[in-house]
Amino acid sequence: VFLGLLQEKNEELGLTELGVYTRNALLDRHSAAELREMINNRRPLLDHAPDVSLLLRGMYLAEPDVALLVRVLHDLEPTGFGLEKLVLRTLELHPNAGVNLFFRTEHQEAVLERVRGARYRELFDPAFAREVLMPGIYGAFKCQLIHLGFLQPGCPLCLDVSQYDPGEDIWIPRR
Repeated sequence: VFLGLLQEKNEELGLTELGVYTRNALLDRHSAAELREMINNRRPLLDHAPDVSLLLRGMYLAEPDVALLVRVLHDLEPTGFGLEKLVLRTLELHPNAGVNLFFRTEHQEAVLERVRGARYRELFDPAFAREVLMPGIYGAFKCQLIHLGFLQPGCPLCLDVSQYDPGEDIWIPRR
């Protein structure tokens, strides 16, 4: 998710104005050592650093596609659901947001063709899905949603796409 905190200049990664403001706001409340400890802590950020979590949650929710996804998360079963159900529901309600969030840029047109043709199930053909789904959706993005309190702690993560098992991938919204 693009939060606008970082920018690339001359092949160097640096902070944007918003990134500098955010860093300064965090350092006004926490020491650098405390912030490092927060990053290394395995518990959800919402549980051990709610002020930092709320700041980042606000930034996530300012991103329109993420705000739509959070609404979809809360409209689905509170007991949990699989990624396929989440993707399908997001694509049905907000096709462009779903494509932007879940699918690699270079394959988005192929995905939209299937969506326009109501051929949603083709998206989850194992070979096609492995090629077009964002690899971080099972792990990194889901982990971020857990840390910021959009998903329940304990939702299983898959950090290696080759090990992905849709039956084990449960998304449980945190209310």
